[in-house]
Formats: sequence, C-alpha cells, structure tokens
Amino acid sequence: MLTRKLRKTFSPMAPFQRSELRGHDEVTDADDQRLTLEASQLVLIDHQPDMAMAVRSLPPHTLMSNVIALAAAANALGVRTTMTVTSSEGGSARVYPGLMAVVSDPGLLEYRSGNAWEDLAVRSALAENARRKLVVSGLWTEAGIDAFVRAAMRGANYQTFVVSDACGGRSVEAHEHAIRLLVEAGAISVTWHQAMLAWQGASENLAEVAKEAPTRSPSRVAKVVGAGSEVE
Repeated sequence: MLTRKLRKTFSPMAPFQRSELRGHDEVTDADDQRLTLEASQLVLIDHQPDMAMAVRSLPPHTLMSNVIALAAAANALGVRTTMTVTSSEGGSARVYPGLMAVVSDPGLLEYRSGNAWEDLAVRSALAENARRKLVVSGLWTEAGIDAFVRAAMRGANYQTFVVSDACGGRSVEAHEHAIRLLVEAGAISVTWHQAMLAWQGASENLAEVAKEAPTRSPSRVAKVVGAGSEVE
C-alpha cells in the first residue's frame, strides 16, 4: 500500500540533519499522499549518456523523453531542481544536452561516492531549497536511486516521490523490484505525468491524479512542458 506514516523524528545517525532541515514544515499524516507545488523540489540523479547505455528497463529515447518532460514541467512551474553527476575513472561527468536545455539554472553537482546523498554539497543544496518533498528521477533505479531515496528518508525525514518512468534500471526486473522495495520502505511511486498534474493542481491527491491523468487534455500537457506532444 502507498499510504504510510512517515517518521517524524530525526535519526541520531545523521548529525548534519538538524541544521539542514531547519525551517522545514513538520510532515503530517494529512498530506502524506499529496505532492504540492510549494513543498516540492526535483532531484535529477546521474542522467549521463554513458550510464544510460546500460539501461534495459525501457528504451533509452523513451526514458530521456520522460525525463526532459518532467524537468521542463518543473522549470515551467517553478519547482526548484538539483542535478547531480557522478564521475569515475573512464566515466563522463556530463548529462544529456536536451536536459540541460530545459532547466533554467542547470548547475551540476559532481560527486565521487556511490551515493549522491553522501556528498555534503548535494545535501546542502537540497536543504537550501527548504522544500521537504523530493521528486526523484535518475539512474540506476536499483543502485544510485535506491541508495539516495533510502538515505533521504532515513537520514533527514524527506518525503520522497520516485518517478518510476523517469528512472532506469539495468533490467526490467531490477527496476521493478527496486521500485517495489522503495514503496515498501515508505517512498511513493508516480509517473512524470502524475507529478506534473499534481504540481498543476497543487492540492490534488495523488490517487485522484492517477485516476484523472488519462482524461487530461494532451494540449494542456504539451503547453506546460513546452516540449511537444512526443513527450506525453
């Protein structure tokens, strides 16, 4: 089930969290299922061409179309965006040009560990945004996304929404299993379309958004994301 109570106390395992989360509103049961515009920030993790080459959970062009649509919607609606890249020997610390083009302030935070959450600059950027609902998209679902989401929920009490069709795994099974386990751990799984519609509605319940999404006007979607009908 998606309806879960979030922990309302800080973890003693993370000494940085109190200063980072100062100013956050308390998470209440009433808004556990709501993805609101004013409380959201988007986190794009490691959308790098060399990493995308290993994705098998969905076609690469579909993945990037979904990610670009999500980022464009966030940009159009004023949702703050943090982008990370991982670098390693022989790796590439760059993201798709199409993604950079739809984000107004495409600053990249580069990290070297296996988990973006472990980088102080990443945690600080999220804390400075002062929005406690993280909408997460990235690669790979079963590795970096799983580690980041669990750490954000456990270490700093962020509420996380994993955009399942804007994340990629190295197999269908790995992706689906990771999403299922994250939901069991307390995350909420959404599609990029549901996230955008929730931001548009600002106060719509995710269950209602999911029900209404197929009936929404394609022209309205295209107008918001500014990326044409091919990304719907």
